[in-house]
Amino acid sequence: MGFEIKEEGLKSEWNEGNFKNLRLHEAQEMINLGKLNPFVSSEDGTTWNYQIWLGGIDILLGEGMSKYGDDEVIEIENEKKFIEELIKLKPPFTRIIEFKLNGQKGRFIPIPKNQKRIKKILENYESIVKKFNDIHGLSTRNADDDDWRGL
Repeated sequence: MGFEIKEEGLKSEWNEGNFKNLRLHEAQEMINLGKLNPFVSSEDGTTWNYQIWLGGIDILLGEGMSKYGDDEVIEIENEKKFIEELIKLKPPFTRIIEFKLNGQKGRFIPIPKNQKRIKKILENYESIVKKFNDIHGLSTRNADDDDWRGL
């Protein structure tokens, strides 16, 4: 008693593309939020806005990297490593602890030169990721695509 497979019924309407679009949109919102004032604390006080900006770019990268060519992957991985090292070696703040009679309190002192460097390298990283995503169709549809028919 064997089973017969029939090619009948309905095809799934599942499309991961809708969720990818949502993730890309949310990543862009993170970027916009973080860029607005990168060296202030986030609304909930758990992180810095530049870290939110970086996280948004990383999400865009994660959504597109599987489409990148080998040279693009190497370029973007080097860029990402450079950013991580720069932030580690040249942090945007110095943390000091003030001791007073009623206890101690931590404070962050900005380092403008480092902040400028971090901002510049984040802008560059974002630009490269967006360029690669655009080249590989994760942005707006390109008019020269073979299947482009307009709206």
